[in-house]
Amino acid sequence: MVDTSLNSSMISVLRETIGTQLVSLECLKLDKFNHTFECAAITTSISRIEFTDEEQSIAYFGAMEDWPILTCRTIPNEGHYAPFINQTLHRYPLLGTVQNIDITNETIMFPDEGYELTRTICVYIHTDRKTVSIGALSLFAEDLTVGMNTAPIALPPIREVEQAWRENPDDDVRVTRSVVQVR
Repeated sequence: MVDTSLNSSMISVLRETIGTQLVSLECLKLDKFNHTFECAAITTSISRIEFTDEEQSIAYFGAMEDWPILTCRTIPNEGHYAPFINQTLHRYPLLGTVQNIDITNETIMFPDEGYELTRTICVYIHTDRKTVSIGALSLFAEDLTVGMNTAPIALPPIREVEQAWRENPDDDVRVTRSVVQVR
């Protein structure tokens, strides 16, 4: 089994935001589908957290393959956030005090092949006002989907994900989801 879900230190970074005030989200301009490329930073009243969906090498059916993996980390709170050279970032205001966080993990299983991959697909930050969500919904693109001060991001149906992973109609692919609650 390959597990690329958020690890305990990343979950601790998120846990530290509980009780803090959300201030803003910074990223490349969101498109009409609320997508941005590769990274975004959320600033709270005490910290700044960068979410990235960057390619990393993982074991894939006996070989190493590069796949975009959702991660998060604390970055310096002061100064200008500039993950890309010569690119203008946009700052979007966020609302509310963080109450709790839900992390949705997805496991893709290929029983006939004996291969299993678990990855984090979305982080939901619930505030006393609304929900802010950051999702890496596609395993094949380095895009983040952002939901700000709105209803949470809707995840694609499990059957749709299973279909996307089948090379042939008879392939046995199973997808499950689990939620890690951060309180």
